[in-house]
Amino acid sequence: SQDGTVSAVRFATRPEPGLRRPRALPRSAVETIFTFLRNQQWGSTLERTRNLAIVGVMALAGLRRGEVLRLEVGDVLLETSSLRIRLGKGRGGGRDRTAYMTPQLGRLFSDYLEERRSAGRTHPEVFTSLGADRRVGEVTVRRLFSRIEAGTGIHVTPHMLRHSYATMLRQSGVSDRVAMELL
Repeated sequence: SQDGTVSAVRFATRPEPGLRRPRALPRSAVETIFTFLRNQQWGSTLERTRNLAIVGVMALAGLRRGEVLRLEVGDVLLETSSLRIRLGKGRGGGRDRTAYMTPQLGRLFSDYLEERRSAGRTHPEVFTSLGADRRVGEVTVRRLFSRIEAGTGIHVTPHMLRHSYATMLRQSGVSDRVAMELL
């Protein structure tokens, strides 16, 4: 500039071309994923119902991967068709919010929680490991999404399901302001 200072903008790197923002899947792709999860040969009914519930809570309630992994049994309120999300993303560790379950998601959770009880799982987190009484980790979710992609040919990530949920809300006529509160 004229006063001899150098603008910091000169040192900023130019955005790389081709970097894509996360995108939403069309409803038909989400339906294909659910069909795959229902019909895939899983090792047990517990595994099938767990995987359906994990993907369901992302696609039908818009939860982030970390929120899914932290979800506790006491946070699933089937009687009010709601989920209590503790410390979602945000400043200072985030804030609590309520997510609402569609009737389909309620059935997925009901089926899964029954299988979880039958398997004798007692740890507080909702989603359980198949081999032990402990919660699932990020690796389990990563493997699940890799298996979905291999079986369907659809590239999908947990965050894409969140975007798909937001898109479906918009297509259903939900205002952006309400959608932001739900997300």
